[in-house]
Amino acid sequence: MFGSIIRVLVLYLVVLLALRVMGKRQLGEMQPFEFVITFMIAELAAIPMTERTVPLLNGAIPVLVLMLIHAVLVFMSKKSIHLRKVISGKPVVVITPSGIDFEALKRLSMTITELLEAIRAAGYMALSDVEWAIVETSGSVSVFAKGEKNPTTKEDMNIEPEPSHLQVTLILDGKFIKENLTLIGFDEKRVLEVAELVAEKKVAEKEVLIFTTDIEGNSFLQTKKDDAVSKKLDNKLFSKTSEVGQL
Repeated sequence: MFGSIIRVLVLYLVVLLALRVMGKRQLGEMQPFEFVITFMIAELAAIPMTERTVPLLNGAIPVLVLMLIHAVLVFMSKKSIHLRKVISGKPVVVITPSGIDFEALKRLSMTITELLEAIRAAGYMALSDVEWAIVETSGSVSVFAKGEKNPTTKEDMNIEPEPSHLQVTLILDGKFIKENLTLIGFDEKRVLEVAELVAEKKVAEKEVLIFTTDIEGNSFLQTKKDDAVSKKLDNKLFSKTSEVGQL
């Protein structure tokens, strides 16, 4: 009996260490590969606890190996945007101002019923209240209301709401998002020039943590060393900006 308690305690500490190293994300925020590793850790730890004939190391070592695999995948996904898309996928827009994107739902194997449930969970009772909805890489759904439905009482005050626009990411983790540069008709030099207008100083690509903008010129820039800066630029600079881009 005492030996069984020791085995459970040791494996508990090993699994706890592994999960702490993996981070503090909730289950609903995990990436697909993190789900797989978590389930495998639980299964591997259970075998030595229920089978006393199985050596303790047979459960502890695989758990530590999975912890190492997770660390490697996280590191590699931070270094490569393309690998990040392969491992975690990318956000998918399922509702636009034109309505539901059925093809996007098909690719996600998601039903309209599930989409409606996500919209209600976000606090909106009708599709007509929603301007944008995006399925994130974790599987959660981000919902953006139409201007008059935002909790600013513009509708009650008879104020004409401004349409909302999605932000397009131009630089992420020190790398240009080339497909979005193509969408807005900017080259890399032009993007840096605009980023420098926001920062009001010289900016290098590798220094940028994230740089986003929309067609109204609302821009957000944060470098790896400085605080975030938000600024509205002349929207003529972004007259060709597409509504949909890498998020």
